[in-house]
Amino acid sequence: MIDISKYEVVNKIFISSFSTYELVKNQEDSKNYILQTISVDDTQNQKGVINDYISTLSQFDHPTFTKFLGFSDHDLSEKNNISLLFEYTPNASLLEIFESIQKKIITI
Repeated sequence: MIDISKYEVVNKIFISSFSTYELVKNQEDSKNYILQTISVDDTQNQKGVINDYISTLSQFDHPTFTKFLGFSDHDLSEKNNISLLFEYTPNASLLEIFESIQKKIITI
């Protein structure tokens, strides 16, 4: 579990009816991250789906996926929403990351 109080919003990236994506900065290491905040109601079905989602994300370990770093059971406003923290890859598309990985694989 992450300490959400260590992060501050730099910029909102995307807002939907289900979740919000924000560029955040860690106040301790000054690095940028992506924070997905999922609006939660109190239904058991939704909690189960979100728990499955977090479990799945935590199992991904592949260079073409943005790395999942952890979660919090509340958001930056201290509401009982789920916050998911991801690695931030500035100035790089998924294609660029994949191509750089392929070059490393070929040169080995």
